[in-house]
Amino acid sequence: MQVGNNENMFDFTYLGNAAYAHRLAAKKLVELDVATPYSTPPEKRIDGEVFVVTNDEPWRFWDFVRAVGTAAGCGVRKEDVRVVPTWAYYVIAVVAEWVVWLCTFGRKESKINRKMIRFFNMTNTFDITKAKTRLGYLPQTSMQESIERAVRDYLESSEAAKKRV
Repeated sequence: MQVGNNENMFDFTYLGNAAYAHRLAAKKLVELDVATPYSTPPEKRIDGEVFVVTNDEPWRFWDFVRAVGTAAGCGVRKEDVRVVPTWAYYVIAVVAEWVVWLCTFGRKESKINRKMIRFFNMTNTFDITKAKTRLGYLPQTSMQESIERAVRDYLESSEAAKKRV
């Protein structure tokens, strides 16, 4: 099931790429410390700066979800996906919220809620130009490879955990 038209783009970040950006920042800080820090122009300094790091490869939200499922061995063909219009899922979410609220006297929240609708349909992309220009950052692992590695590592670690129990 897919909520909405799948037009919203998301930026994701593979942990290995984030670690690489940290190494680049550490290297720049060491270089800054070795050189005379006050002679470095402010636009070249990175100490005290904040950098946004992503894979720089935005994906449509539901395409990403399906790619994770496929990597985990639970792939769904696009033609088998049922698309629920956003407005219809919103109605379902409102009804679910009220039913759960009434049945629990407000002690619990519905797992299907309006916050989910917003998340499913928002665009969430970032500009990483600053990390590219000031740190020399370029993602080392593509989004597809990132998904495959992350799912493989997760499945291997969950299998190992099962064997320990």
